[in-house]
Amino acid sequence: MASLSQETTAALARLEAALNAPGIPERAAQDCARLLDKLRRPARISIFGSRAADTRWLLCAILGADPLAGAQGWPAIELAHGDPPRAKVTLADGSTLAREGPPAADLLSSEPVFLSITVPWPALKRMSFLALPATADPAEQAAALAWAARRTDIAIWCTRRFDAAEAAIWAEAPARLKNHALMVQVATDAAPPLACQATEAFEGTFTVARAPERLGQDDKPRGLDRLLARLEADIDEALRADVDAARLFLHRFGHLAAAQAGPRSVEDGPSARGNPAARTRDDSRPDRERVELLSEPLLYLRRRARLLHETLELCEAGAGDWAAEVLAGCTETLEGLRERAARWPEDDFRAHELREAVEEACDVSVLLQAEGGEDQVEDAAVLLEQIRQEFERELAA
Repeated sequence: MASLSQETTAALARLEAALNAPGIPERAAQDCARLLDKLRRPARISIFGSRAADTRWLLCAILGADPLAGAQGWPAIELAHGDPPRAKVTLADGSTLAREGPPAADLLSSEPVFLSITVPWPALKRMSFLALPATADPAEQAAALAWAARRTDIAIWCTRRFDAAEAAIWAEAPARLKNHALMVQVATDAAPPLACQATEAFEGTFTVARAPERLGQDDKPRGLDRLLARLEADIDEALRADVDAARLFLHRFGHLAAAQAGPRSVEDGPSARGNPAARTRDDSRPDRERVELLSEPLLYLRRRARLLHETLELCEAGAGDWAAEVLAGCTETLEGLRERAARWPEDDFRAHELREAVEEACDVSVLLQAEGGEDQVEDAAVLLEQIRQEFERELAA
C-alpha cells in the first residue's frame, strides 16, 4: 500500500536520526536499532512439512522459478534478495564455501547441510524464504522447528493430509511459530480433504493444486493466488504494527530525532512542544509502570531458583533421576514466566522483546528436558540465569 510505504519511509528517517543523535541512551539505541532492522528487513517466511518434495515444490511455486535449476536433493535453503547473485554453503563440519553467481555444481556436490542464496528477484525484496526439507521423523522435525523459530515471521506447514503424526509434530512446535502459521495442502488427485480439526491449529488453510502446470508460465497452480494474497495482507499488517512500535518509541525519544531532523509533528505527542521538565515526567511514567510489570515475574523467578537449588542440595549424586526432576522444574519455571509475559501490553516494545526471549528460553528448556541427562541440567541452569539477567537489565534501565 502506498500510504503504508510513506509511513514506513518517514518512520525510518526519524529512527535513523534518533539513532545518530549524540545524546541517545544506550538502551534506547539498542531498541532503536531493533526497530530499524524490523522495518528494513523483508518478512521471513519459513516452509516446513514432512515431505521434502512438497516443501520444495511449494517454494518454487511461490517464487515462480526453481532456485536450484532442477538439482536433485535439497539441503536446508535460505533465499534472500541481493545483487550480485551469491551462494554460500555450510558443510557438516561447520566449514563454509561461497561463490559469486548462482549455486554451482561444485557447491551442491559438496553435500551441504545449509545453502544460502541471494538473487536480485523482485519478490525477495518483500519476502525472504527458508525451506527445511526434514523427514517425518519427530526428532528431526523438532530440531528443525526449534532452529527456525527465531528466524521466522510467518510459518507455512506444507501437507498432503495432515495426519496424526504431523499433528503431533506441530503440537510440539515452538509457540513462536504457532503465533503466525498457515497450512497449505498440496493437492493431487489422490489427496483427501482436510479434517476440520486439522485447520484449527493454523490461522489460515489453503489448498494449492499440484497440477501439470509448468512453473514460470502465466498460469499458476490453482489456489496459489489466494495464498499469495494472504501473505501480502499479513506482511502489511505486521508492517503497520512495526510502524506503530516506531511511533511509540519516537513518542518517548523523538526529541533526539528532532535535534537531527528538524521539527517534530503533532502526532509525536505533547512532549514535542513541552519544556524539558515535562518531557522528563512523560518519559519516567512508562518506566515506573515497567518496574511494576516486571518486578513480580523477577521475584517469581528468584523464588523458583531457590527452590531448584534446594532440590539439588537434597539430591545425592547418582540417587534416582534427579536430573529429570530438576529439568522438569526449570521448564515449569519458564512456563510460569511465559504465562505472565502473555499478559503484558502489546504496545510496549521493550516488554515485547523480553517476552520473545522468555518464549525462546521456554522452547529450549522443553528440548533439554526431552533430551535429559546431567549435562542438560547445567544448560538449563545457564538458561535461567540468562533470563534473570535480562529481567535485571531491563529493570536497571
